[in-house]
Amino acid sequence: MSQDIEVMKDEGPIFKLIDKLRWDADIGKYKHFNAARRSKKLHISIGLPVIIINIIVGSSLFASLQEKVPSAILWVGGILALIGAILAAIQTFFRFGEACEAHHRLGNDYACVVRDIEELVARHLAKLVDGNGLSEGYTNIRCRYEELVKKGESHITTGKDYLSAVQHAKGRVESLNKHSENITIRPNKANSADAKGSAAD
Repeated sequence: MSQDIEVMKDEGPIFKLIDKLRWDADIGKYKHFNAARRSKKLHISIGLPVIIINIIVGSSLFASLQEKVPSAILWVGGILALIGAILAAIQTFFRFGEACEAHHRLGNDYACVVRDIEELVARHLAKLVDGNGLSEGYTNIRCRYEELVKKGESHITTGKDYLSAVQHAKGRVESLNKHSENITIRPNKANSADAKGSAAD
């Protein structure tokens, strides 16, 4: 779900569409950055034990070639080898490292969309872009956003990623309200309730 950001000094329909697109792109950005951090943690938390286990098992096998090793140690080594193989299989199947990189790239792409939207609005407010240019710019950025949405279908984010993204985006709205002189924005109540409903799901 998404949330409109109303532009208080210009109630034109195109501005509402632009601010809605900015909100959606912000959510996409934070969702994928959250997913990238989560994937990185999983990659490290699984990858490190695999490395440590392989070192221990390798050392045990090398020691067993030099002298007789108690059977208990061999059993422990065998169990550790099995655990290491399972963890390595999980790492290979889910590809947490690759997922981290993919989510991070998507997050950066969404961030570029957000920056381009803000630049477009700023140029319009500075009278550098007329209404037609604003509409054309919105259409071009919207097409880029939809391409990112399609690209992100193969890189799933979680409900927790979404909820965290909403909180980050709301904080960004408050920051813009506090520091912007040309434009004042606020969350639309209807979509705030919509976001709560999505969180409940």
